[in-house]
Amino acid sequence: MEKIRIITDTASDIDIAEANNYDISLLPLSITFNGKTYKEQYDLTKEEYWEVLNTCDEIPMTAQIPPQGFLDEYERCFKEGYNKIIVVTINGTASGTFNSANLAADMFFEKYPDSVEFKFIDSKLYTALYGKPILDGARLIKEGKSFSEVFEFLDSKISKMKAYAYMTTLKFAKKSGRISILSAIVGDALGLKPIMQIYDRKVEVISKTRGEKAAIAKTVELVKGDIVNPEAQDIILVHGCNSEEVLKKIEDELNDKVKPKGIIRWKLGGCITTNTGPETIGILFEGN
Repeated sequence: MEKIRIITDTASDIDIAEANNYDISLLPLSITFNGKTYKEQYDLTKEEYWEVLNTCDEIPMTAQIPPQGFLDEYERCFKEGYNKIIVVTINGTASGTFNSANLAADMFFEKYPDSVEFKFIDSKLYTALYGKPILDGARLIKEGKSFSEVFEFLDSKISKMKAYAYMTTLKFAKKSGRISILSAIVGDALGLKPIMQIYDRKVEVISKTRGEKAAIAKTVELVKGDIVNPEAQDIILVHGCNSEEVLKKIEDELNDKVKPKGIIRWKLGGCITTNTGPETIGILFEGN
């Protein structure tokens, strides 16, 4: 009999409560600042981290999950009777977490040969772009779908996910070294909001707008041009400590221009906000 478990990392921005509800193993990345290291979400909530970013002089450091972290979880799952494991991680070119997951499997098989069947997915993505498909995949497990059906669903769904996002300020990109100090000073003085396209390992600035109203309009316009069957899918609005007024404006614009089946709000964690700031906005969807 198949007993299936999905294992992922906190860079998916799945909340602990949701992971527990859907029997998902959620392994934490670590965040270090002021000489102390914290386990993302477990020691430091998303809201607490947003406050850290707004008050900390230096940019915090995030670190991948080491192989031992995965090995401990593989052994725990095996002892609880799981014989099929699907591991989905953050973009493997941006983090060593995917490599850690594979190395841990080799270590596991040295102790327990031929005991568990593993499938690995490098999402090539960030945050809810793979977090939401994981929740959907976990629902399929609860419905009694097979190991191969769940894996194929996840592999296909994640490959179609795309996002457009914008930064409300450039100071965090400056701190993290993503852009030059001069560019950040000039950009902030002009009220520029860079709009990024995110999919298949790529994070590219494709447009710059002046002011939040223009950033919202342009981002929604880009989503409208790329989304597939909006009436049949839920759009995901990822955000940090943005005001309710801003979030409502974006939802109204999406409902007016894109007309999705629904809109789900999703809080951003440390992986994205460390480099782009705690007021970053993203619209995630299944695209062309």
